[in-house]
Amino acid sequence: MSESQKTIVSEIISREGLTGLPDSDSWTAFLQDISVGLELPGSEKCCVEILFTDNEEIHKLNRDYRNKDQVTDVLSFTDGDILPETDEIFLGSVVISVERAEEQAVEIGHTLEEELKFLVLHGLLHLLGYDHEADNGEMAAVQREIKEALPVHFQGVE
Repeated sequence: MSESQKTIVSEIISREGLTGLPDSDSWTAFLQDISVGLELPGSEKCCVEILFTDNEEIHKLNRDYRNKDQVTDVLSFTDGDILPETDEIFLGSVVISVERAEEQAVEIGHTLEEELKFLVLHGLLHLLGYDHEADNGEMAAVQREIKEALPVHFQGVE
């Protein structure tokens, strides 16, 4: 677990026409809560950009950057630079298809907000170096631990 004074700050970007997204105060509280369960680099704050978009844009990004010609739910683009004006570490960007998240929420049986929070957590773990395709379950275990510790955010998320 990380030291409790470390936190994640974010810039939330939402494409026009998307509905059902939690407000910025909700995201701030969520990121503060999950910060406690993550091993964050640096001494105080890490920054992340979160982009909420549609299937068309995430499909294009997945094709162009991962050579996967399909829609996906979440993509992470790692950075790691230190921001000169604040000395905060910019972890990178998490891109989420709200359309795909809505579909998955219905399939799984929980709210859109829960699904979006899970996808943000998943994307953040990728920014922190986790890779569920090669880590023998380590990333899944961290996700499970954080979800269980924060039922206020993840009541119905598997």
